[in-house]
Amino acid sequence: MTCPIPAPVLPAIHNIVFATDFSESSLAALPYIHRLTSWYGAAVHVVHVVRPEPSIELPLDFPVELDGDRNAALSEIKNMLGANPFGNVTTTSTVERGDLWGVMNGVIQERGADLIVVGTRGRGGLGKIVMGSFAEQIYRQSRLPVLTVGPHCNENLPLRGSLRTVLFATDFSLATERALAWAASLCRFGAARLTLLHVIVPGPAAVPSSNVIDVLSDVGDELIAQGQEEARGKLSALLADPMLQGIDAGSRIEVGAPVDTILEVAADVRADVIVMGARHSDDARLASHIPWSTASGVVRSAACPVLTVRS
Repeated sequence: MTCPIPAPVLPAIHNIVFATDFSESSLAALPYIHRLTSWYGAAVHVVHVVRPEPSIELPLDFPVELDGDRNAALSEIKNMLGANPFGNVTTTSTVERGDLWGVMNGVIQERGADLIVVGTRGRGGLGKIVMGSFAEQIYRQSRLPVLTVGPHCNENLPLRGSLRTVLFATDFSLATERALAWAASLCRFGAARLTLLHVIVPGPAAVPSSNVIDVLSDVGDELIAQGQEEARGKLSALLADPMLQGIDAGSRIEVGAPVDTILEVAADVRADVIVMGARHSDDARLASHIPWSTASGVVRSAACPVLTVRS
């Protein structure tokens, strides 16, 4: 007798860490977190990091309860949570003065976080940090997925209900399997259709790789066709993955600039969230081609949140 193959265990979200600077763009993440809590029943841990140096010079023995910057942040959090933005779930708050990543990482470890959510305006303030050094620190030092709500996300997102489509943009790198598991989890909990997308980039700026077919050295039709054929095989293998059993899934192969193409397909399939793998390279020659660079470009212009998952 053949034993049934157990269904794969997909990621679940029990604890969400929400980093906020209380700006309008940061608070735009609230309805997306509410939707996640309604599906997963996750607790939300709100974090605000006060800059290391106070706005006015304070003596070393100055009582922390009299720190004006910290007290203003505590008041902001109290007002935000008073509106019950996340629904009937456990919420905690942390306000600390210090290094941004040091504080964040401490909360992540203490709360056993599964997901980080940030909102960004894409310029200045926390937006500048999220799109630059903060995002890089998360990428380098945390293996947690990061859901970023960019400056162009649709503000009319309903707080409850199912998703339409999850768009999974893949370059077949090492992050693919883990990112696909997160995409599948969102589809199951959000009752969404899944679209797998691979973008072939024509042009001379090729980066040789044994497991990534996202950049081609020539524009010739033959090479494009070869890339498409190889991509079809890999996408077919992903579609056959047991993680996607019972999920309405399809795939697309497009030729073009990665950021623009991903955004165009996201608009075409009416994606509610884009999922991407992210990896880092210390080689400056690869800086314009690594998926993290592509993910940053997508976040800045996407009309929906972007979930980046590290390998």
